Amino acid sequence: MLAAALVVNLAVLIPICSALLRGSAGMDKVYGPDQPAQRILTALYMSICVASAALLAALAFGAPVIGAIACLLTLQIVYKLMTGPMVGVQNVVVRWNLGIAAFHTAALASLLL
Repeated sequence: MLAAALVVNLAVLIPICSALLRGSAGMDKVYGPDQPAQRILTALYMSICVASAALLAALAFGAPVIGAIACLLTLQIVYKLMTGPMVGVQNVVVRWNLGIAAFHTAALASLLL
C-alpha cells in the first residue's frame, strides 16, 4: 500500500508540475497567475515528486525506507488537510487534496494492520 501511495504521488504530480512549469492557462485558473507563490508551490510539488520516485526505487531494491515514506506521507496528509479550512472545499485542488489525504491515511494505517 505504501508503494501505491508513492505511485499516486507520481501519477498526480508529474502532469501537474509539467503544466505549471509550462505556464498552462488551465493551471493559472486553478493556482492563480504565475507569481512567486505559485513557483514556491511548484517547488514543493516537485520535491514531493522527486522524493516519491527515490523512495519507490529504494523500496523496490529492498532498502529500509518505511520510516521515510511514513514521514513523507504524514507531511502530505497534514498539508493537504490544512488546505480545506484555508482555501475552502469548493476549490478543485482542495477536493483532490482531501481525497489523496484519505488514500495516504489508509496507506499509513496499513502499517498498523
